[in-house]
Amino acid sequence: MIRNFLVDLRTYLKTNKPQFQEIISSAMLGSPIPCLKEILFNRLQLF
Repeated sequence: MIRNFLVDLRTYLKTNKPQFQEIISSAMLGSPIPCLKEILFNRLQLF
């Protein structure tokens, strides 16, 4: 179940939140926390 969640999360990030990687890569672009919270909330609703 955890593996499925992680695979789904990675796919979701690549497809719907490509800017998330950019935010993580550079602290100057802003905090990834609000984006991460939104992503996790959306994915957890599926489980």
